[in-house]
Amino acid sequence: MEKEQHRGFKASWFFKWFINNKVVAALAIVLLLLLNILLLNKVGFIFKPVGEFITVISLPVILAAVFY
Repeated sequence: MEKEQHRGFKASWFFKWFINNKVVAALAIVLLLLLNILLLNKVGFIFKPVGEFITVISLPVILAAVFY
């Protein structure tokens, strides 16, 4: 079935060894996840006021829902 998908496509060495390799794909996914974590650590100060706002507002909202 794979051969039918690539009919007319001459697979290069790059496709055979890197793109079609599950280990390389898994490593690429891990690398992208780690890159996202690094990026979020670098810009985390942007989200700090949002977190403080949510913690201040959450208690009155929860109490209002309980009393309703």
